[in-house]
Amino acid sequence: MRVLFMLIAAMAASFSSAGAGSVPRWRDAASQSGPDDLSLADLQQVEAALRSQVERLRAATVSIRSGVGSGSGAIIRPDGLVLTAAHVVGRTGEWVMVALDDGRSLPARALGCDHDNDIALVKILAEGPFPAVELGQAPPAAGDWALALGHPGGRRAGRKAVLRAGRLVEDRSEEQGVPSLVSDAPLLNGDSGGPLFDMKGRLVGVHKAINPLLNENALHTSVRTVRKRLHDLLAREEFGQPLFLRAQRAEAATVKELENVFQEATRSPAAAAARNAADSDPAQSGSGKASASSSSPAKQIVKVLRIKPGEAQNIEEFAQELRKQLQKQSDAVVEHAEIAVLQTEPLRSAPPVRRAVAPVVSQARRSVVRLLRDGAPAALGVVVRADGLVVSKASELRHGRLQALVDHATVDASLLAVDDANDLALLRIDADGLTPLRWASEQTAAPGSFVVSPLETDEEDVAVGVVGHEPFALRPLREEVDPLALLGASLERALGEAHIASVREGGPAAEAGLEPGEAVIALDSEPVANGAHLRWLLQRHASGDRVVLTTLTSQGRLRTVPLTLHNPDDGAADASSERDRIVRFVSKVAGSVSSRRDGFPRVFLHDAVLEATDVGGPVVDLAGRVVGLNIARVDRASTAAIPAAWAQAAIDALVRQMQQAD
Repeated sequence: MRVLFMLIAAMAASFSSAGAGSVPRWRDAASQSGPDDLSLADLQQVEAALRSQVERLRAATVSIRSGVGSGSGAIIRPDGLVLTAAHVVGRTGEWVMVALDDGRSLPARALGCDHDNDIALVKILAEGPFPAVELGQAPPAAGDWALALGHPGGRRAGRKAVLRAGRLVEDRSEEQGVPSLVSDAPLLNGDSGGPLFDMKGRLVGVHKAINPLLNENALHTSVRTVRKRLHDLLAREEFGQPLFLRAQRAEAATVKELENVFQEATRSPAAAAARNAADSDPAQSGSGKASASSSSPAKQIVKVLRIKPGEAQNIEEFAQELRKQLQKQSDAVVEHAEIAVLQTEPLRSAPPVRRAVAPVVSQARRSVVRLLRDGAPAALGVVVRADGLVVSKASELRHGRLQALVDHATVDASLLAVDDANDLALLRIDADGLTPLRWASEQTAAPGSFVVSPLETDEEDVAVGVVGHEPFALRPLREEVDPLALLGASLERALGEAHIASVREGGPAAEAGLEPGEAVIALDSEPVANGAHLRWLLQRHASGDRVVLTTLTSQGRLRTVPLTLHNPDDGAADASSERDRIVRFVSKVAGSVSSRRDGFPRVFLHDAVLEATDVGGPVVDLAGRVVGLNIARVDRASTAAIPAAWAQAAIDALVRQMQQAD
């Protein structure tokens, strides 16, 4: 329950849309299909608006680290006033670390917090001016396009804030209770507190939550609420109780949310018919198929969640158990559960959009083949030579019997050469007369550009996304060392103090006698405000530095602890594995993620939703140019693609490697 509650109420997601007059709207905001007359020219207009805003808005988007976690935010005043989510900072007065777009990390303090609406203000404790964005007056209309920025999965070395684009699905900001904006942005933990902009670049929402069980991707606090609370937050007022202290309310909140999910299904005509049939047919009732009104669907789901309390079950297993329980309600409810749990495709990839972009990928589609491993789909591949040379994702093809589907026929394939750095494999398939892919070697896809990935042979089987980040080196997560690795300790999620949670055997903390529960209150005589502050202080140091900690034991005894910082080769392993586990769990709601999804020397990111078995194919811009090769489904928010020029050079090297082996 706790994990699900965090997903529903705490992991940030953001998105909104714009009301710019020149940008086409989704006129039927409630429809899954959108307008039937959407054209390629409409998408090009949206693309131009997105690209014109990205750099200015990204300069004002920040990453925030506090004692209770990390998230994103936006600078709304040149003096360093930052708007974020309350659950990111914890409470009024907390010390936080703010990482700017230019790479600087600066200390800051939380001013006011509104925990009920999940918004907070933070003041950077350094002299400006800083790049800032404008607060809008109201959110755009439902159906309008919007763009979201943030740091999905947390801040990563070499990566700036990542753009995602979509539309505002629903405006609930005038409703009673906890009002929200709903968007279809593919956001992730780490995006919390980040900004949602309209197409004129005005901040209209704050990323608040993602809800993996509903047919919507992101919830945001409306700018209307922000404006109502702004004066109070500047005056350091605090409203409500911090989210992470509300564990006792998790189950009730979850049940209420889940009741809303299935309320429409259980009242639908199909569900009513199923109930009437069960009530009038004793044989059916006696078979154990209860009527849909016999018990609450939400309570059934809670029972499923209690199978292994506190554990993050994988989504496939959860969905399977969920549908099994709901089978007792009615077929109509089961059908709705299938949609609610598994339908995650962004509305921008609805049929009208896919029809509009189908001509764009018609040429590139001729060069795409489906690759099989032991008879099951493993990846896509692209033809690089007419005599059967194909390139694809190496890590999915190293073992088992390899085959390819060519013109609906299955042919054998063999592995010829591998490029480990780029995770590319050169194969030969038993076919000829194929159409080699034509690369746009001089063209790059800039952030804000629409891109299309052809998947199978059907002309509308495509994934549509927006480029969220320019080419960069996506380092392995395990290499992104937490400063605490120098200490050889992990910290509890807590406000006000830096409490040791565990120490690594043989690490500096263990050798110095630090114990779990002990609070670090100073480093080299400088007071430590909380865990985020300790991390910031440790960033000034390197492995081999001698420091002195002042600690307070669980028995209330002050200690002075000298130690030598040391960063072992696996210093980031524990932190990165936990971070990776969370990202994988949340991402599985939107499909599978790649077994290898980082450690690439040159990739750009886009937000098209692909399965892990659909990487290896081309990425095409709206002009029909092949601008990249999909190499990994990274997480719920991002797919990584190798730029065309880089991919072409790597393929040429693979061909030379093959020739030398011959």
